[in-house]
Amino acid sequence: MTAFEDHYWNSMQLLAWVWLRDKQAVELAADDAPSRSYCREETLPDGRVECIETPSEPLCPISLTIMAAMNGAALPDQRAAEIVVINELIAGQLDCLGLRNGQGDPEKVPASNWLQLQLKWWRNELAAVSKDLLRRGSTSWRELKFQREQVLSIWPDSTNSVLVAGSIPQGKPRRHGGRKPGQYMERLRQFLEHYHKTQPGGLNGVPLASLTADARSRLSRDNVRNVPVSRQLEESVKKIRAEILQRDLQEIRR
Repeated sequence: MTAFEDHYWNSMQLLAWVWLRDKQAVELAADDAPSRSYCREETLPDGRVECIETPSEPLCPISLTIMAAMNGAALPDQRAAEIVVINELIAGQLDCLGLRNGQGDPEKVPASNWLQLQLKWWRNELAAVSKDLLRRGSTSWRELKFQREQVLSIWPDSTNSVLVAGSIPQGKPRRHGGRKPGQYMERLRQFLEHYHKTQPGGLNGVPLASLTADARSRLSRDNVRNVPVSRQLEESVKKIRAEILQRDLQEIRR
């Protein structure tokens, strides 16, 4: 049985499905998903470049944001996905189990509680916390679980791991078997554009080697083919980064 077929999903698996409709993302978000790593290049004092295997952080909302930017999604953004989920929870169409204030045994979160709750990345998990974080005595819910069959009855698996129609221009299906030759530059630019928009400070001041390693890891996870060797990829990253920063500078001057 795969993680997608588990009877219960955690909150990140639910968000991944509602937002992306991507079975692979659901698998990666599972509690028992295999630990992942990527190759980070470091320049040694003698000038040699060494690849260091570095553990990846747990799958989090920013990971899904990048997946959505790279591959398309069923909904515009994380907030839109959270709204439709919470609406179903308030209506009682979707049940949620959780630990009240992170303690005790799992219990059903009352539907009326969701009127005052929000989903928030907190202590390495997507938890349900009060909209008013300063309100004394507010209840939070952790280790959320959702019944898979109930989830799929609301958001059906009608695409066999291909995004729903309309999530990609002209309804083109998403490929899982790699990209066309030469298409890696387009994907690389999308990654860097999104990185610049979402990361504090954008592309400014990020070490080129670190940025190149992150780009290679992203392209690898997305099954992009024909990615060049390290030096050529680094030059591509350097060129695109310069173009993005130059464009920002021109916009500021206008």
